[in-house]
Amino acid sequence: MGPLYVAFLLGRSLLRKGASLFNVSIFLCVWASIKIPMILFEIKFLGVDFAGLRLALTIPGIIAIGWILNFILKGDIRYETA
Repeated sequence: MGPLYVAFLLGRSLLRKGASLFNVSIFLCVWASIKIPMILFEIKFLGVDFAGLRLALTIPGIIAIGWILNFILKGDIRYETA
């Protein structure tokens, strides 16, 4: 839970510590799109079917985004500690 700009700082720290681009991109996507309060809001106002379908479609999409980013950028993201 928290604002998305915090997730970018955590993602940068993860990359500096050696995490793969695939894992960091999945972390950022999940932080942005799957939050417990948002799921509860969807269940209450849009129904369990909608919330379940969105979650079921979001998770494979997030994995695909991580794989595509890792493939395109070849996992070759390096940061200097300047």
